[in-house]
Amino acid sequence: MADSTGDPDADAVMAGSSAPATNAYTSGDPDVDAVLRKSAGLNLVQKFDPSAGSGDLSIGPVDTGVKTPQWLNRVLAGAGKGMTDIARGAGQFLGLESRQNVQDSRDLDEPLMATGAGKTGDVIGTAAVAAPTAFIPGANTAVGAGLVGAVMGALQPSTSDKETLGNIGSGALLGSVGQAAGSALGKGSAALLGSRAPSVTDQALLDGQKLGYVVPPATSNPSLTNKFLEGAAGKLTTAQQASIKNQTITNGLVRSEFGLPEDAPLTSDTMDAIRAAQSPAYQAVKTIPDIQFGAKYNADLTKLTGTANKITAALPNYKSTGSAQIQDLVDSLKPTNGVMDGETAVELSKSLRSEASSYLTAANRTGDPQARALGTAYRGAAEAVENAVEDHLTNIGQPDLAANWDAARTTIAKTYSVENALDGAGNVDATKLGKQLLKGKPLSGNLEAAANFANAFPKAARNLKESVPGISPLDVYSGAAIDLATGNHAGLALGPGRMALRSGLLSPAGQALARPPVGPPGVLATGTGRALQGASVAARPLALGTQPLDLSNITLGQLLGR
Repeated sequence: MADSTGDPDADAVMAGSSAPATNAYTSGDPDVDAVLRKSAGLNLVQKFDPSAGSGDLSIGPVDTGVKTPQWLNRVLAGAGKGMTDIARGAGQFLGLESRQNVQDSRDLDEPLMATGAGKTGDVIGTAAVAAPTAFIPGANTAVGAGLVGAVMGALQPSTSDKETLGNIGSGALLGSVGQAAGSALGKGSAALLGSRAPSVTDQALLDGQKLGYVVPPATSNPSLTNKFLEGAAGKLTTAQQASIKNQTITNGLVRSEFGLPEDAPLTSDTMDAIRAAQSPAYQAVKTIPDIQFGAKYNADLTKLTGTANKITAALPNYKSTGSAQIQDLVDSLKPTNGVMDGETAVELSKSLRSEASSYLTAANRTGDPQARALGTAYRGAAEAVENAVEDHLTNIGQPDLAANWDAARTTIAKTYSVENALDGAGNVDATKLGKQLLKGKPLSGNLEAAANFANAFPKAARNLKESVPGISPLDVYSGAAIDLATGNHAGLALGPGRMALRSGLLSPAGQALARPPVGPPGVLATGTGRALQGASVAARPLALGTQPLDLSNITLGQLLGR
C-alpha cells in the first residue's frame, strides 16, 4: 500500500480517515504521536489523570514499596498544583512562563481537578502558601486582608488579561470576606465560650510577653488552629526556636537588673565585681559606733520562737523540731545593754545569712525538717538585725545610708542567685531561677519575673545545648524528597516555608494566638467554642486558598456593575 507507515492507525490519519482505530495516535513514540495528532487537528496535550488508582511511594528512582491510596495521591497532587500555581503565576510576571504553558498545564490537570480530593489538595496547597500572610502587619483588617487577597489573586496563573483582572478582584473579595467571617466567628465564639477567670499561668504569660518572652501558641492556648499551625511548622523545632529567643531575653533581663552593658559577660567574675561595688555602703555602716537594738528588735526575735512557745505552753513535755536550738539562737542575739557597734552588726548579718543558706540548702536536698526550721530561724534573725540597723540609721538622720545598705544587700543576694543559675557558657538558666523561687529564695524584679515565667513554661525557658537547635531535618530534606518523588519543584519551598511559619508563630502577631480567652464564664465553655475560635483565624487563609472566581468571560463593565 502506497505511503504506508506500517501502523493502521497512522495510515488512517494520513489518508484523512475520520474513524481511526481504537488505539489511534499511540505509536509508542511521543514525537511521532505529536505529528500524527497535529495531522488530525487534535489538541497536542493528552488529557490523563496521573493520580488515578493506588500506587507506590517513590523517592526519585527508589520505590519505597509503601502503598498509597488513590485519594491520598490526588490530595498530594492537588496540593502540589496549588503551590506550583503560585510559582507559575509569579513566573508570568517575570516573563518566565507563557500563557500557552498555563493552558497546557490546565489541560493536564483537568481530570485531577474534576475530583473532590484533587480540589481539596489544591485548596490546602494554596492556603499553605497564603498562611504566612496572616502575620503581615495590618493583614488582620478587612482592607489589609483584601489587599493580600488581591496580591494572591494576581499570583494565580492566567491565560488572558481579563482573567488576571478577575483573579485580582475575586482574591480581594475572598480576602475581605474571609477576614470578616473570621472576625465574626471570633467574636461569636468568645461570647459563647465565655472564657474563664485568668489563672496564675495566664498572668505569667502576660507578664512574660511584656518582657519579650514567647511560647509556642498551642502551649498556652491549645486551639485547633494553634495545633495545626504548630504541626505544620514543626512542634519540636518551634519549641526550640522559642527557647533560643527566650534565652536572649533572660540574659538581657539579668544585665538590666544589674545595670550592665548589653555585651557584658555573665560570669562568676562579673558577679564578684558587682558585689565588690557594694562595699562602700557596708563600710559606711561599719563606722556607726553604737546601734540601738531596742524593743522592736526583741519582739522580732521572740516571733522566731512564738509557735514553739505556744505548743510548749499547751504541751509542756512536747519539744518541736529544733525548738531548743532556736531558743538558744534567740538568747544569744540579745546584746548587753541593747547596744552593738556597726561593724559587729554588719558581720553578724552576714554570718546569719550564711548559716540560713547552709541549713536551707541542706533541707532542700534532704527534706530534713529540723534543718528547714533552723534555716528559717537564722534567716528571720538576720532580717531582725538588719531591720534594727536601718531603724537606727533613720532615727539618727541617715535614711539615705539605710536605703543604700538595703539596696547593697539586695544586690548582693541577687548576684548569688544569678551565679547559682549560670550555665558556664555565659547564659543564665531561667529554670534554675524558677527552682530557687520554689524553694523559698526571695527573688525580686527581673529575676522574679524570669523565675515565674520559667515555672509556668519550663520548656520554653529551658537552656538549650543541642547542636543546630531550631532547625529540623525535615526543613532540609523534605522539600528535596518531594521534588525527587514528584518532580514538583514547588516542594523545595517546604523547608523555608516551615521556618517562616515558625518565625510567624513567635512574632508579636503569632503570640496573640498564644493568649487564651479569659473573662466571665460563658454558655459554651467546651471544645466546640475553641474550634470556633480556631476557625476565626483559619478563615482568611482558607478563603485565599479557594480557587478564584472564573471571571474570564465577564466584561469589565459587568465586573464594575455597569
